[in-house]
Amino acid sequence: MTDKTQNADSDFTLEAVPQDRRLPAVQVFSIWIGFILVVGIMAVGGGLAAQLQKGDFVLAVVIGNIVLALFAAFTGYVGAKTGMAFNQMVRTAFPGKLGGMANLYVPVVLVGWYAVEAALFGSFVAQAFGLSEVAERIVMLLSALFFATSSYIGFRGLKWVSYVMVPLILVLGSYAVLAVLQRSDLTFAFGEPITLSTGVSFVIASWIMGVLTSLPDLTRFCRKPIYGALVGGVGILVANSFNLIIGGYGASLSQQSDPALILYSLGFVVAGLIFSLANIWTTNDSNMYSASLNLSSLTGVSRRNCVLICTFVGAILAAFDPAKLTVIFTFLIFMGNTAPALAGVVYTAWILRKPSYPSWCPWAAWALGALASWWAGGLWALPLGIIVSSSLLVMFGKIRWNVAGFGSDR
Repeated sequence: MTDKTQNADSDFTLEAVPQDRRLPAVQVFSIWIGFILVVGIMAVGGGLAAQLQKGDFVLAVVIGNIVLALFAAFTGYVGAKTGMAFNQMVRTAFPGKLGGMANLYVPVVLVGWYAVEAALFGSFVAQAFGLSEVAERIVMLLSALFFATSSYIGFRGLKWVSYVMVPLILVLGSYAVLAVLQRSDLTFAFGEPITLSTGVSFVIASWIMGVLTSLPDLTRFCRKPIYGALVGGVGILVANSFNLIIGGYGASLSQQSDPALILYSLGFVVAGLIFSLANIWTTNDSNMYSASLNLSSLTGVSRRNCVLICTFVGAILAAFDPAKLTVIFTFLIFMGNTAPALAGVVYTAWILRKPSYPSWCPWAAWALGALASWWAGGLWALPLGIIVSSSLLVMFGKIRWNVAGFGSDR
């Protein structure tokens, strides 16, 4: 097997995708859309509808997704411009012997969410068929094993799953809401109220980690940078708005934000199962794909073997129904909140092209940026985390490090 064939089989884990292996933008767009469409974000829409008046709900969805689209256009552009996955850019930003450890961040978060989504599907199947608790846990475990099959194949696997499943999601999700619209009146703000700015921050938080850390893994296959920008920006604007509107209007009508449960409650059990399968599979295989790229970069193990490792961990976690484990949810949310600061470091290092600083500098910039995000909270968490980490890295890059030992491990 030639080096070129080996690199293609591993989906170019450690090097940029060459121009002759790039793909039509529509293929990348289909995968990105499938990645975004997910039940968990529809539930966020349901929560927003319960806490905001209708006008504020719509404004929060529009403003939040415009902000996400701007970031997605940038990271999509960078992915297509460089041909590099996020894990490769992390290697550039974090030099030194411990630099590769930064690539452990994405797999930990994505495998955790992979387990949560697989457990949600298993729970829905158990509810639909009245399974015992033991049988439910077995279905959760088997779901985690099944969803990784397309991730193991690679980008081609993601592409074909999206081609089949995305139309099903759009049709069944729309039908679920239309079916409920014919049965009752809209009721917004039926729960604890929140401000519009808080609602906007929830919308941004819904997909900011995927936009910042996973999107380049897909757009690196685009033939032109402008295509990567359009895929990222238009995809998140359209698909995440669809997520939140379906979840919000579904909740306002039936107090159910999951279209699969809406279909189930209307008696369409098979349609609900198909929707849940399509919805979770298209997101979870992309989660696993990005996790395997980052883990492979860290360990040197082949991408496909990393899929097997991550799937094993995800399946074990799924069998314990992590959605009910508060500690895991708290940990995953905390990790996700540190993503803006990490992105500030990684993309600033790319803009600087060949940054010159000691190996501890990006870690310090990331930590302080994450601390700034946590301190600010709400709508200001994202920009402050990026601004602080980016500014610190620029400052570190301009300092003349002439103290003995500071730059020795680069």
